[in-house]
Amino acid sequence: MANTWDILQKETAHYGIKLVDQENCRFKYKSKIYNAPIKTKIKLIDKQIKENNNLLNNLFSELSDLLNFKPEMEASCAVDVKIVNLFINSLKEIDTLARLLCSACPDTRKELIKNGFFKHLQSALNTDYIDFPKDVICCVPDYKLCIDWVIRKNSSLSYVEKLLLFVLSGQVFTNKGVVKTARGISGPWANLDLPMLERVFEWEDIADEVKGRQKDKQHQRRYRKGFENYNNDGRVGEGFYFRELRNEPFSWYNRSTEDPYPQRHLMSRP
Repeated sequence: MANTWDILQKETAHYGIKLVDQENCRFKYKSKIYNAPIKTKIKLIDKQIKENNNLLNNLFSELSDLLNFKPEMEASCAVDVKIVNLFINSLKEIDTLARLLCSACPDTRKELIKNGFFKHLQSALNTDYIDFPKDVICCVPDYKLCIDWVIRKNSSLSYVEKLLLFVLSGQVFTNKGVVKTARGISGPWANLDLPMLERVFEWEDIADEVKGRQKDKQHQRRYRKGFENYNNDGRVGEGFYFRELRNEPFSWYNRSTEDPYPQRHLMSRP
């Protein structure tokens, strides 16, 4: 069964990083294969994240300028209905993405407030699409896709960086040295963030403990009572018979006295 180290090797390999040992790795950068320390790869990831953040700020700045348009005589009624719906949904999703990004990154929040992005976005959300120029309606979905892609790329890079930091922590070679995180959730979806070794284990670990348990179950009293003479000297045991008096037959005409079930007239019997 794969241990924590095997899982980390497979997970990092999925993102193009091969772990050589606890301190070194092999990865591809600018069409070349490099063998370098893990710390070097972490620095490159930090550099990519910063570049993506700058690109993200530029996209928000350009989008802010695009939404800060001046109403013109040109009407956008000729725009296809599907493009209009795409434009409206893109504005809503941009608002959601921006708020989530601001809650995770205070620096981005300050930058967006500084360039007036939220002010222009709120104004656009409160404006009828007919007042927007056609080029704005067609460009906003493209900006939404670019912003979404950059945010997802940064999330992926941050995840890889956390994996590499976990490798450097020195806890990947010991099965019992895994850091546990308590979660305030219970039910069928609880503890899904725990390491694999917290959810599964080797059969050899409990083989001695459960040895003979199946045989003990089969020889319980409830399964054996009444069968002591089963197949002995050609006789067959009758098994265990529990007599339920209420299942015994009785006369319907004398049910007032013979019926074993309680009747309503018994409540008024003196």
